[in-house]
Amino acid sequence: MDIVYIDTNEALALFCDTIRLSKAICIDTEFHRETTYYPELALIQISNGEETSCIDPLKITDFTPFISLLNNSN
Repeated sequence: MDIVYIDTNEALALFCDTIRLSKAICIDTEFHRETTYYPELALIQISNGEETSCIDPLKITDFTPFISLLNNSN
């Protein structure tokens, strides 16, 4: 299984469109807390069992496709 590294808004939108019709998705998050009291989101890993990606939230500026994917009740 290839893991796709996503660090652009366009790549995030394309990946979200690719897995939108999946029956289920798994999400794992990693947080970084070195210079702040509050944890900062550092990585989002997402998979539908066939497509897997690591999303760099520090480089993404438009999370609209990802939020839409999470809000999809299907």
